[in-house]
Order: sequence, then structure tokens, then C-alpha cells
Amino acid sequence: MMYKIVTDEGVIALCDEPWYVRKKTESGAWIHCGEDEAEMLSVNGTLYSLDEVIVAPQETGTVVFEHALKINEQGVAIVGIEDSVCELDSLQEERLAMIEQAITELDAEKGGI
Repeated sequence: MMYKIVTDEGVIALCDEPWYVRKKTESGAWIHCGEDEAEMLSVNGTLYSLDEVIVAPQETGTVVFEHALKINEQGVAIVGIEDSVCELDSLQEERLAMIEQAITELDAEKGGI
């Protein structure tokens, strides 16, 4: 099981276990605790009020599948960009060949005068 941590800004984390914390009264330090004792949720060292986050359980297979789809979509986009760049390179080479041919013809005409 994995957990998707969501705020108003969107998904901020995917984790194996939400990191619930509470403040230790003696020292004021935030310590890891169970969900039933939690005052806040820690994500990468940032504390979030339990009211501002949604902790949504996700099947691991679903998460992996969603990421595989995103990777594939990005891979397809990258291939599309590479194809476009190759096409531009080919067009540029054709233009340069035409310019070179025109210069050669001008040089030939100039030398023939």
C-alpha cells in the first residue's frame, strides 16, 4: 500500500507510510507518532496541518501503472521533438546545398565572362 499526500497545490508526495507527528510537551520537539495522536503531517521536513492535507491510500500497482503511463507519454513527446529536430536539420542541409549550388553557378558565370 502506498499513500498519496494531496494539498490544494496538488499531489505533494507519494510514500509507503505517512509521517504523522506530534509535539513533545517536555522538549517542544516534533516526534513521529500514530495517526490517532497526530497534530501534523511531515512531508520532506515540511509540516502540514491535518486539515490542509488529504492522505489517500493507493494500491502500489496503480501508482506504478500511473507513473509508467506518464513516462511513456513523456517518452513519446521526446521522440516527437527529436523527429522534428531531425526534419529541421534535413531542411537546413537542403537549403545549404542549394546556396552552395547557387554560389558555384555564380562563380562559373563570373569566370566565363
